[in-house]
Amino acid sequence: MIDLFRCAGTVLLASVLLLSILLKARDRRPVEQWLRNRFPRVRAAVLFFAIIGAETALLVAVLAVGPRSTGFMVAVCGVLAICAWLFRVFGRGKVGCPCFGSASLSADLRAEVVFLLVLVAELVLGGLSMRWQLPVALFCAFAAAVAVGFYVLSRGLALQGFTGTPVADAGKEGTALLGEASRDGRPLALIFLSTRCQVCMTFLKYLEQSSELFATWIDLRLVIDGLEVAEETLFGGSTIVSVPYRRLANALQVVESPTMVLWRKGVVTRYRGIQACNLALSEIVRVTVAGA
Repeated sequence: MIDLFRCAGTVLLASVLLLSILLKARDRRPVEQWLRNRFPRVRAAVLFFAIIGAETALLVAVLAVGPRSTGFMVAVCGVLAICAWLFRVFGRGKVGCPCFGSASLSADLRAEVVFLLVLVAELVLGGLSMRWQLPVALFCAFAAAVAVGFYVLSRGLALQGFTGTPVADAGKEGTALLGEASRDGRPLALIFLSTRCQVCMTFLKYLEQSSELFATWIDLRLVIDGLEVAEETLFGGSTIVSVPYRRLANALQVVESPTMVLWRKGVVTRYRGIQACNLALSEIVRVTVAGA
C-alpha cells in the first residue's frame, strides 16, 4: 500500500526544493556575488555549484524516502529552516540566504518562513496518515493544486522585477538618503550600475543619450559602483551622485546591477534588470503625461 498522505507531503517538499534550485540558477550572478561577499576565500562559482549539487541530491533523497517516512521530510524542513534563519542572523537581518535567488536576497521572500510553513504542512499530513487513507482522487487534486500554485508563485517571482517590488521598509538611513537626494516634486529614480557589468555599461550609454528626454518628468540619479565622484556630476539629463555606492546599496537592499529604486509619493519600489528599468521609466513618463 502507498501512503498517499506522505506522497502529498513529498510532492509539496520536492516542489519547494525544485523552485529553490531553479530560482538560484536563474539568478546565478547575484547569488554568486552574495557568496563572494561572505566567503571571500572560496571561489563563488565552485560554492554555487556545490550548493546546487547538494540541493539536487536532497531533492532526489526526498523523492526516494519521502513516501515512506514523514520523519525524514520533517527533519529536512527543520534543517533548511534553521540554516535559512542562521543566514539571516549572519546577514544581520538585512538580507536572507540566497535560497530562492533574488527573491530571498532582496528580502521579498523569507526562506526560513517558507520552510517552517512546509514543516507544519508535513506534520499535519503525517498526522493524518496515521488515521486515514487519502483517496486517489483527492491526492491527484492536491498534486494539481500544488503544481498550479507553484506555477503562479514562480511566474510572479520571475515577473517581479518587471512590475516592481514595493520596499516595505527602506530603513531610517535609506529614507534619509532618499530625502537628501530628492530635489523637487518629480519622482526620484536611483539607478544602480557597476563598471564591471557590460550590460550596465551599455545601459549607461543609453541613459546618457535618452535621460534628457526623461528629465522633465523624472529626477534621474546614477549610482555607479567603481566610479566615485567628489561631487554630483551632470550626465546627460541625469546626475551621477557622490554618495558611496555601497552605503546606498546596503541602505536600499540592492543586491545586483542594474537595479532602479524609485521613490514616488513616499512609496519606495525596486526594479531589477535592464528591461525592468526601461519599462519603469517609460511607465512613469506615460502616467505623468496622462495625468497632466
